[in-house]
Amino acid sequence: MTPHNVNSSSWYDEAHTYDLAFAFDPDREITMLTVALAAADVRPPARLLEAMVGGARLVPRLTSAGFDVFGFDMSQAMLGYAKQRAPGRVFRADAARFATARAFDGAYCLIDSFRYLLTESAASACLTSIAAGLHPGAPLVLELELFSPGPPVPDTWTTQRGDARASVSVSSRADPDDDLQWIDVVVNINAPDGDRELRSSQKQRIWRPDRLAAFLDASPFTLETTWRRTQEQGAPLDGLPRNGGPVTLLLRNGGDG
Repeated sequence: MTPHNVNSSSWYDEAHTYDLAFAFDPDREITMLTVALAAADVRPPARLLEAMVGGARLVPRLTSAGFDVFGFDMSQAMLGYAKQRAPGRVFRADAARFATARAFDGAYCLIDSFRYLLTESAASACLTSIAAGLHPGAPLVLELELFSPGPPVPDTWTTQRGDARASVSVSSRADPDDDLQWIDVVVNINAPDGDRELRSSQKQRIWRPDRLAAFLDASPFTLETTWRRTQEQGAPLDGLPRNGGPVTLLLRNGGDG
């Protein structure tokens, strides 16, 4: 019997495992981005910037759709994977401090990545840097999970690529800092070369709806449209939901250059 190996590390250091865990058909995300960007009059061949690009999972599909897409990430492991998938389109940068030419027609940051910026100052610096790389009035599509009262509900899913299968469980727990929480991930991989388990624990920032609203008011961006995540083709919400939950935000760059 193949031994069951357990590895405890950041899943961002295990690029292959992370990429398998998110081996979803990207149709929903591509459709969501297309709808959100079109609402801001951004269509191919617009130039887009992906913040925290990870393994560049969406870049080939968006470039095939006619967009000119570039992305950045801080993780060397993830970038090594991304450069194979999107050669010449990814670069290494810290989301809290980076600089690009003002050359982009739109930007996006998905899968709750924004919450890995643990301080408000880091989050503010990220938005300021993105805004500096966007044309005035250009959109930023931002996905994140807003704080919801009540006990946290674990999220589980399964993905498969070829003969490899990943079963993923993500749960959250409190941190002594009221603005942060721990995200605990367990990924069980079943593959021809053996079964293994990856355990990862990292902190994320908690964004309460009222705090995010005040934060955005002080940022270079204006909140234009809010959708419940996965419902971007439906009617927008009337602002940030008071009860929190997963949302997709369409922000507009107010910078004048």
